[in-house]
Amino acid sequence: MKVDEPAGSPVPDDAHNATTGVRHAFHVGRFALLSGSTYAQLAIAFITLAVVARTLGLAGLGFVSLALAGNLYGTALVDFTLGTAVGADALRPQGGRALRRKFIGFRFTTMACLSALLTPCVLQTGSLALRMVALGLLAGGLYGLGDGWLLLAGSRMGSYSVSEVSGRLLYFGAALALVRPGAPVETVPIAMGLGSITTVALSYFLSRGIRSQLEPGSSHSMRALARLGGPMLVARLMAYAYGQGAPVVFASFVSPVQLGLYAASDRIVRGLQSLLYPLATSMYPRFVEARWGTREHLRKAVTQGTRASIAVALALLACTLLLAPIGMQILYGQGFGDGVPVLRTEAALLVFFAASNLLVANVLVVHHDSRGVLLVSLVGLCGLAVGLLALRIAPNAETIAFTVVGVEACALLAALGRYARLLRRRGSQPSSPLDSVTGFV
Repeated sequence: MKVDEPAGSPVPDDAHNATTGVRHAFHVGRFALLSGSTYAQLAIAFITLAVVARTLGLAGLGFVSLALAGNLYGTALVDFTLGTAVGADALRPQGGRALRRKFIGFRFTTMACLSALLTPCVLQTGSLALRMVALGLLAGGLYGLGDGWLLLAGSRMGSYSVSEVSGRLLYFGAALALVRPGAPVETVPIAMGLGSITTVALSYFLSRGIRSQLEPGSSHSMRALARLGGPMLVARLMAYAYGQGAPVVFASFVSPVQLGLYAASDRIVRGLQSLLYPLATSMYPRFVEARWGTREHLRKAVTQGTRASIAVALALLACTLLLAPIGMQILYGQGFGDGVPVLRTEAALLVFFAASNLLVANVLVVHHDSRGVLLVSLVGLCGLAVGLLALRIAPNAETIAFTVVGVEACALLAALGRYARLLRRRGSQPSSPLDSVTGFV
């Protein structure tokens, strides 16, 4: 007669290998779905940008870049960058349903406040730059109302991809219909807003299955959400100041033509940068699991994730250095040749961003390290201040490119320091799920 093995006995090697194989296949499947979605979105974004640039010219593209930057700020202001942190808690045994409901109320409240503040800016006729930023903020705010964070937390990568690509397609179609020679540049952020509404509507529809599985129970208050998201919001806004939202900061230092030249290069680099997001996002559920594991679990997840991200970034950098002249010519046509050295310079930030994004989004945010996220952005902001002084001396697009690369390198060093601190404080025993509450206190 076979004696039963005691509880807690080791799992047989064949069962362990089978489980590991299934998990690896699941990670590959998630990455493939998100990569396909990102490639589709990137292709749509590049085609849309080419239409806008060829129709509106360098100065027009400079104004459009303000709306594109405002779009990022708007999303952050509405959801307080809480999607990742809330997603890590929404699927816990208790309180997920109430947490989602309060998060929805929180975002609609911030959107209402943002709309009230920006309406006079949209209606004024004195400053076109201010109006473009305001319209971009509103379009981004609409996007922040969606349930994409819940789809990601529930590993519904296919549904998430469908909602994102559909929004991009509608944005492209609206831009194609509205942006004509002589048309006002305000048509571009209007098209962005239509795309945001599509993404939000689909995310609510496709998240029905996950919502039905959320458990009832008490949850964190809106005040607790604001306390957690406040430092992260400030950090994200500062990161945008030297990242994808940089045109808003640099607009007062350079001419619209120089801003357009930088925007032409920057949109390509940021598009390539977006190819790094699927890798980090596909590993997000694994980092959520590592949060409750030991120090070695976290170190292994970070090491493997960083190596993969940097390898992809180096490949993208090599392609950009080789194909920069061809890419500028194909996308923008004549008049954008001076953007080639700017593009080659700025592409270096891909390597620094690959590592810093993984550490901030998948480690610091998941561990509710609001102070760490804020510190990383503060370091980047200090680097930006130095770059702005350089712009006073040489107000051109290439100076902006050197600035954003240097700032991204500073942010990476700060993120590495915060991650090392997290490892030192992590014990050798698994963490308790109850520790997640401390992030909202």
